[in-house]
Amino acid sequence: MMSRPRLIALLLASVVPLLDPPLHLLSSVARAGAADPASPPIPLGRAELGRDAVLFSSSGDIWITGPGGGVARRLTSGPAWDDLPLLSPDETTIAFARSFDGEKDLYTLPIQGGEPTRLTWHPKGDFPRDWSPDGREILFSSSRTGDGLDRLYAIAATGGTERALDLPSGSQASWSPDGRRLALTLGPKFGGWLRYRGGNVPRIQVVDLETGRVESLPAQTYADWQPMWIGDDIWFLSERDGVANLFHWRPGTSTVEAVTHFEKFGVESASAGPGAIVLVVQGRLWRCDLDSGALVAIDVNRPEEERPGPATAIESVADFADEYLITPDGRQLLVTARGDLFSVDCRTGRAMNLTDSPGVADRRPAMSPDKSSLAWFSDDSGEYRLQVARLSADGLPHLPATVITIGESPTFYSAPTWSPDSRHLVVSDVRRRL
Repeated sequence: MMSRPRLIALLLASVVPLLDPPLHLLSSVARAGAADPASPPIPLGRAELGRDAVLFSSSGDIWITGPGGGVARRLTSGPAWDDLPLLSPDETTIAFARSFDGEKDLYTLPIQGGEPTRLTWHPKGDFPRDWSPDGREILFSSSRTGDGLDRLYAIAATGGTERALDLPSGSQASWSPDGRRLALTLGPKFGGWLRYRGGNVPRIQVVDLETGRVESLPAQTYADWQPMWIGDDIWFLSERDGVANLFHWRPGTSTVEAVTHFEKFGVESASAGPGAIVLVVQGRLWRCDLDSGALVAIDVNRPEEERPGPATAIESVADFADEYLITPDGRQLLVTARGDLFSVDCRTGRAMNLTDSPGVADRRPAMSPDKSSLAWFSDDSGEYRLQVARLSADGLPHLPATVITIGESPTFYSAPTWSPDSRHLVVSDVRRRL
């Protein structure tokens, strides 16, 4: 085994993108033109594909259905939040993450259902990533060292003391079929902005666990994540073509092949199974065949019976307030919290929800000097647009608001500023356009 300092140096050096030889994108073998699933979309987390079953997490529970879809059956229930299911190589056991109003811990469960077995008890979250090829260990990531970095650990499937892998960091990871190498995501946890191109994009690397040799996936300034090792090749998700799609790479080469071409909404999660990869896209499941490249919808019908758990409660959003603005007369405070706009009377403290828009992010409020109109930005269409609404006598906006088109390209905007006569608005965007 290579010494830890030398391995760290190799990993850090390999973060530099491989730009020579140039990256080539080959033609796709699967396209998003296949017919959409007939079933309606449902809340979906990670999905897992087996020979005889499809597993997925939805609304905090683990579900199972047939390989071709159909009516799903719940495997877990109760007040805990269960997600990230992983199917063992022999398809008899499920590893998953469970949390009770706090951080996640690692559990296992027979595929037929039953009582889960807890494997970890750490105050920091533990995220299951892969099974070892022989099914004896479960790979998971955790930031339990306290320095903010995710690191990889392995624990026996029957329980015991976890062991830290001799790597400086790593989050999502996949063992090679022979167990000698590891494909891992190096960098911050992914979950940031769509089409992020900054210096914190996650990158995929392959580490030889015996020699310490490191190879980086050819990359530039886009995010690559969720590596899956199948045979001699690695399949992964990337935003190099825009939204997240499935790509293919063989270590030792500079060729990266685009596999899917979703255009409007990207792939949210992917997991390798026997001869195929299951994809989660906009609340629906797709099966991508590795031999033919065919993309086939998996129709899933999840029963909508009442889910047991904690009772519904009314929660204060005061701790989530992130934007504040005093109106010109100093009598009202405009606040954004959890994607809604609120008006707070500075004298009485009475608050009103002005937009009440679940599923929509309303931001950057500005009230006109004459208090007749309210302007703000909303992503109700999928991109931020300027909205202006007249205010009623009780201070509520008349909805739907008037949409004002500013530019053609999607972007982020500053808060609008009213002219003194309340007739004009000035805004700027991240491209420094006024």
